[in-house]
Amino acid sequence: MAPIEHVWDALDRVYDSVFQFLPTSSSLAAIEEEWTNIPQATITNLINSMPRRRVALREANGGHTRYCLVFGPPQ
Repeated sequence: MAPIEHVWDALDRVYDSVFQFLPTSSSLAAIEEEWTNIPQATITNLINSMPRRRVALREANGGHTRYCLVFGPPQ
């Protein structure tokens, strides 16, 4: 339920696409660039959505909610 998990998931997808073999300095730089390119507004929106997420989680009795990842697949 933590907003940062959505950010980590987006970075995981980038990680999977650039680390096809062994990590290199360029693939590490790609991960760092993706991290710095996440708009602050995205982070703020995820944090501001927490009250709605909490209510949805409670209504779903801890099950799945309508909230899904906000990032698309890596380009």
